[in-house]
This record gives sequence, C-alpha cells and structure tokens, in this order.
Amino acid sequence: MPIDDSQIGHRVVIRSLVRGETGPSGGPLMTDVIGFLREYGDGVAVVERRDGTLTTVAIDDIVAAKPVPPERRPRSR
Repeated sequence: MPIDDSQIGHRVVIRSLVRGETGPSGGPLMTDVIGFLREYGDGVAVVERRDGTLTTVAIDDIVAAKPVPPERRPRSR
C-alpha cells in the first residue's frame, strides 16, 4: 500500500473490503473512495470526497491505495 501520513492533503484513491459482504464474483465485496486524505493513523484513513463528506476506512481493510493527480475540470465552451 503506497500511501501513508505523508500524503495527508493530497488526492488519493483507496480500495477497501466491505466486511461481511460478498461481491458479484462470489469473493469479498470491495469499494473505492477518491478524494483528499485528511487523516492517516490510529488504524484509520479519512478521505474528504468532492462533496465535502468524510469517509473513514479502516487501514486493515485497505486492499490498494495510491496518490492520484488533481481532478481535471472540463473546459468551458
């Protein structure tokens, strides 16, 4: 997992397990969150989504995570 507390304030994507749920393939269900990493430590990562909501992910449930480039805004015509 290539994110840690040094990415606080940067945009990241995190894929994590949804405990107790089964995915469409019969394996574990996973979900993604993308946004700005606001906290990382004490067993959790907190991501601020585009709409301002905070999503808390248990670090033990993270399957993959990485920094991502800033969001690209569509050009106005």
